[in-house]
Amino acid sequence: MEAGGFRYLCDAYGDDLPYWIKTPSSEPHLIIPYTLDANDMRFGQPAGVLAAGDQFFTYLKDSFDVLYAEGARRRRR
Repeated sequence: MEAGGFRYLCDAYGDDLPYWIKTPSSEPHLIIPYTLDANDMRFGQPAGVLAAGDQFFTYLKDSFDVLYAEGARRRRR
C-alpha cells in the first residue's frame, strides 16, 4: 500500500463491512471486503448460476434490499 500509493484494499475476506486501519504513514487505509457471494464471478463462469445480466442485477438488488432492511431493523432497536 505504501509503495503503490493505494488508499484502499478491496480483496479482504475477514469482514462484511468496510473499515479503516492505521498505516505507518499518516493516512488511514480503507479496507473494502470482497464478497464471494455478490460478485460477477457467478455471471462469468460458463456453468454459472446466473445466465443473463438482468438475473445478476436482480440478485444484487434483492441482496441489497435484504441487507438494507436488516440494517433498518437494527437501527430501530
